[in-house]
Amino acid sequence: MKIKEWNYAIDTYKKAQRMVGDTYPFNFELAEVYSAKGDIAAMVSEYISVLDINEGYIQNVQNALQTGVSGSDESAKNEIIKKELLKKIQSAPSKTIYSELLIWMQMQMMDFEGALFQSKALDKRKKEEGTRVMSLAGICVSNGSYDVAVKAYEYVIAIGPKGDHYTNARMELINVLYKKIVEKGNYTQEDLQSLRKNFQSTLNELGKLENTVP
Repeated sequence: MKIKEWNYAIDTYKKAQRMVGDTYPFNFELAEVYSAKGDIAAMVSEYISVLDINEGYIQNVQNALQTGVSGSDESAKNEIIKKELLKKIQSAPSKTIYSELLIWMQMQMMDFEGALFQSKALDKRKKEEGTRVMSLAGICVSNGSYDVAVKAYEYVIAIGPKGDHYTNARMELINVLYKKIVEKGNYTQEDLQSLRKNFQSTLNELGKLENTVP
C-alpha cells in the first residue's frame, strides 16, 4: 500500500481471506485498496459483501459508504451502490439487510420516493404493520417532502383501523395536508374548505377524545 503496488496488496489480502476463512473478513482492507486504486465498483462490492459474513457490520458499512468517495465522484458512487444493492436483493430476497441498507442509502440521497417504495415492500415482507413507514413519513415531513409523506400515511391508513398506527396516521396525514396548504402561501378558499372537511371527517371518525386533541 505504501509504495502503491495495489495489485500486490489485493492479492495479499485475498490470500489472507483464504487462509483465515470467516474468522476475519478482509473486506474493509480490500475496499480501502480498491478506493486508493480508483476502482469504485470493486470498493462498493467489498463493503456490501461483508454483510454476507456478518450483518452486525451494518453500521461500519454505512460509515464506510458515506466517506468512501467525495466530490465529483459522489453521484457515480451512489449509483453503483444502488445497483449493487438491487443485485443483492434480487439474488438473496430472504436477506432483508440489503433492503434496509438501500433504504438508508436512498434517504441519504434525499430520494424519499424510492425509500418509500422499498420501505413498503419490506414492511409487507416483515409484517411490521406500518411501523417502518410511519418512521419514514416523519423524516419526509421534517425534510419538507410532503407529497411522499402523504403517500406513506395513506399506506398505513389502508392497513385498516385495527392497525397499531391507524389513529396516528390519520392525525399526521391531516397535519401534513395542513402544512402543504399553509406553507406554500398561495392557497385558495377551496383549499381551506377541503382541509376543513378533512379535519372534520377525521374528528368524526376518531372521536373528540384526549388523544385526538392535537
